[in-house]
Amino acid sequence: MGVPLRLSPTRASRKLLALEFIKRHFADRGDAPSYGEIAIALNTSRGRVSEIVHKLADEGKLILQPGHRGIRLPDLADQISESDALRRLRELGYGIILQSAFQVGTNTGLPGVEILDHIPDIETGGGGDDDGNARRP
Repeated sequence: MGVPLRLSPTRASRKLLALEFIKRHFADRGDAPSYGEIAIALNTSRGRVSEIVHKLADEGKLILQPGHRGIRLPDLADQISESDALRRLRELGYGIILQSAFQVGTNTGLPGVEILDHIPDIETGGGGDDDGNARRP
């Protein structure tokens, strides 16, 4: 998050950059960024950030609430951090397996890919029948 965002053909405006940064901040930290953090990321002033955030709110892409970090996303699911989401999935019985995404025989390694695999209730201490099948209601 220390590298300032830059305009490119896929990021046509500061408004889109701000929205991308806000969504990434929620995904990384599980809370809203301050106007100062957005200003640093966009290499602009807090006043300009305030204008951008209010435009995004007028368009329904953000919800503004009173307070220092009063920015919210319309979909509450977007406001949880990735680590909290993975923790919750583990609590629900899903196993997360990190697999490497590079092909054997190449010398370029790509980042790992998380794969979700449900662990039946019997393995997590829940109820199931003697054959390891989860009970159905």
